[in-house]
Amino acid sequence: MENIFHQNWLVFFNRSNTFKQFPAELIVNIIGKVSQPIFAEIQDENDKLKNAYKKILQTAIFFVTPILLYIAFFAKPFFVFLLTDKWIECVDFFRILCFTGIIYPVHVFNLHIINIKGRSDLNLKLEIIKGVLIVFTLITSLQFGVYGLLYGSLVISFLSIFINSYYSKIYINYPISEQIFDLRLFFITPIITTAFAFLIDQYFFVRFTDFYRLLISFIISSLLYISVSFFTKPYVLTELLLLKKRHYDKCN
Repeated sequence: MENIFHQNWLVFFNRSNTFKQFPAELIVNIIGKVSQPIFAEIQDENDKLKNAYKKILQTAIFFVTPILLYIAFFAKPFFVFLLTDKWIECVDFFRILCFTGIIYPVHVFNLHIINIKGRSDLNLKLEIIKGVLIVFTLITSLQFGVYGLLYGSLVISFLSIFINSYYSKIYINYPISEQIFDLRLFFITPIITTAFAFLIDQYFFVRFTDFYRLLISFIISSLLYISVSFFTKPYVLTELLLLKKRHYDKCN
């Protein structure tokens, strides 16, 4: 076991997971609070609920994906700048975990559908199924060391999406295959724009200090993403503003 696990790997894993999870949870919580009253109003109108859910999910992915991809691409200067180079071993861990963070909104909002329909009791059933899956995957991947566990957690995360989305298909006729199709541009666009910003950094700014690399690459990545999004999915920001306005009007 000593040969498989480095004594600091658990610390690196926890720190990487914290950085990965913070932006995803923050964005999902904000959007969830705004959308919850709206979902409650249309909980018995499945077509409207499906349409609202689709927009909420797209909005969450619209913000979560570019943030996590940016930090993943620039993980090395990011960790060195914030935590010094003693945390450099977090980089590979973090990049793998970022993929689980990107699909975090899909997990959460699929489970919201169950609660909106008043069937929170089904969460226990899903948790038992996922628990068995987690134990099996961890036992299987343990022999491959810490990277086996990391990739195992990635496999668990993707398989859990199919489990969490089971009742979305039943209650609002929105299976995971359709969800993935509707989200395709929200994944592809930030991958392309962030990768392009990374290539620019490698060619022109790699010798700069970590702070300036992060600053310049963030500006380039953001401008590219906003510009492309303006032509491919400009309705997302509009929908978010409308949701916020409805929430504000309801509270007042």
